Amino acid sequence: MFVYPSLQALIAEGIAECAIEALLGADAEVIAAECLRPAGIAYDHVIAGTVRQAETLLLPAPSNVALMLDDGATAAEVHEYARTWLLDDVELIDTAITHLEARAWRPYESCYPVGREFCRRYAACVSPALWR
Repeated sequence: MFVYPSLQALIAEGIAECAIEALLGADAEVIAAECLRPAGIAYDHVIAGTVRQAETLLLPAPSNVALMLDDGATAAEVHEYARTWLLDDVELIDTAITHLEARAWRPYESCYPVGREFCRRYAACVSPALWR
């Protein structure tokens, strides 16, 4: 069963995008480092936090790629944009574009950034102290 195009898809992806922040708040990376340390896994919480911030800021980029595909941009334009704004390596970006090209409903990609913003705003109204 496909839940797209529906509000359910937007809310589901929004909840998923906000889950770590909702559960662990600003200490998410520190908590991850503490949990991984006993297993001998090095985890730099400062770098991880910086990467998470960058990923959040760039969350709309895949949506833009999907829109470019729908608007008839050339393959070269789509790849140039994606390679500029996505943090992944070239091979992974090319694979992601191939999957987007084959997707029946490309606007689903917008459920991630728009759903995140929707859920964050809702949560801020319900529990403002947690979402400053």
